[in-house]
Amino acid sequence: MGDLLAILAARGHRITETGRPDRVPAGDLLILHVDSSVVPPEYLAVAARFPAAINAKVGDITKRSFSTLLVGPDSDWSGKVIIKSNLNYLGKPERHQNRNAAWRLARRPHPGLRVFGDYNVCRSISDVPASVWGDPGAVVEKFVGEETEQGYVARTYLFCGTSERCSRNVAASPIVKGNGIFHSEPTEVPDSIRMIRHQMGFDYGKFDFVMVDGQAVLFDANKTIGSLSGTGVLAERVRALNGSLADGVESFLKHAT
Repeated sequence: MGDLLAILAARGHRITETGRPDRVPAGDLLILHVDSSVVPPEYLAVAARFPAAINAKVGDITKRSFSTLLVGPDSDWSGKVIIKSNLNYLGKPERHQNRNAAWRLARRPHPGLRVFGDYNVCRSISDVPASVWGDPGAVVEKFVGEETEQGYVARTYLFCGTSERCSRNVAASPIVKGNGIFHSEPTEVPDSIRMIRHQMGFDYGKFDFVMVDGQAVLFDANKTIGSLSGTGVLAERVRALNGSLADGVESFLKHAT
């Protein structure tokens, strides 16, 4: 959130950052971002005390909390499947916490954490290794894609409060992300995706989804918009939206006063 916070500071807002729920100073607005798929309750409790808070109701973004694509060993899905971590971003943030934040481990929500590597796509459910089905850290989803003559398509919905943008991104690989995206253009936000955002309690973040048979299918929900350090077309588009996202943050302050 560094670029966004810098814009807010330049607009005259005083910003304090803390990683401890027992060391949160008073303020007009709290932006809750615990870099973990499951937010411990003490953080949610602090956010509830503020006159305004962003993402105060987003306590769980594990795949099992929202995915409509999950399959099991006995499912009747006959297409490709993809093996993922149940945790966001392959479980890497939780691994970082386990190494560097010992004071948080008393309530560690993911004991026995296994960090995943790249996504593994299988031709069918029968090709999924038996060990995956017994792994609480893994999920298996239907591998659904949006394909055109240009290539594979995935859509990215960025939002903060009343500010929102959606882009249609194209890559040569069926895993559409990062510098693999060679084309990005604005597109509309489906009402069903806005409804999911409302149901999950998101104020700020990024949703990745595809359109399948005219229906939006969400496959990733993030509490921030991700790293802006890349050089791809999507990263450039995101950087251009920071001013609008800062407007979204300020909209929460207006409602609080």
